[in-house]
Amino acid sequence: MGQEDVIVIELSVKHVLILAVIAVAAVAAGYWYIESLRPAISVSVDKPEHLAGDVVSIRGTLTGGGSTIVGTDVAIQVKSPGSQTVWIDQVRTRAGGEYISSFRLREDAPAGEYRVYVSTSVARGTATFSVESP
Repeated sequence: MGQEDVIVIELSVKHVLILAVIAVAAVAAGYWYIESLRPAISVSVDKPEHLAGDVVSIRGTLTGGGSTIVGTDVAIQVKSPGSQTVWIDQVRTRAGGEYISSFRLREDAPAGEYRVYVSTSVARGTATFSVESP
């Protein structure tokens, strides 16, 4: 029988802690990288507060895999404080992954918080704005 070499590594508590920190950092970096590849859609409204009769502009950007996504349909729905649909639109992302949609609030639009929902086949987003009483 041959002689086997055995290597013994002794680690101090300090070394174990350093290895643990490196492992946690590697997991966090991996998670961040995977999240950066996941498609995401931003959504914003031109102003946080509007009056009845105002034009409301909704815009955002679709990204994924570290770049913008062009040519994808974006469904947009706006609901009033009473959950009634007040606007619905479908637009396509253009250069830079950007989309935009605008509509005019009715003159008798109820005051309160309105919710904007945007969605594509790969991502969803929401935003809010309020309509103030005249």
